[in-house]
Amino acid sequence: MEKSFIIDKDMRVALGNCIRVRNVEKSEGAAYYDEPDVFVCVQVENETGENEYCILLDEKEFEQVKKNGMPCGNLNMVAGRIYPKFNRAESKNYFCVKMKDWENEEFVAMFEIGDWSKFYTAAINHPKSCTCKSFLTDILD
Repeated sequence: MEKSFIIDKDMRVALGNCIRVRNVEKSEGAAYYDEPDVFVCVQVENETGENEYCILLDEKEFEQVKKNGMPCGNLNMVAGRIYPKFNRAESKNYFCVKMKDWENEEFVAMFEIGDWSKFYTAAINHPKSCTCKSFLTDILD
């Protein structure tokens, strides 16, 4: 598989690892200027440990998610696994995901459902910018 689109080549493609990738499918026309040059790609799985897929965030979105996240501390979470959470004070549903950025900083990201749909749709619309785990990593993950 062509790996030249991966910016963070020293990061292993694995659940929860945030890897910067080039947008290799940047559309032409008016939307060209609205699309980012770089995405942050994260491999995730549902809460039962099945159905792996990736989400794509632009760098600004990622920085906001990271800023709003919380330190992992001693939370017993599997990296890249989606944990549903309901915040009673805000009456909102969230997804929590343990992630690690390219500087090896671990944090728990909290996504509102609407934002999650946006990041999932970005991955569907830009499949060539999504990372794929190696066969061995997939077995061991």
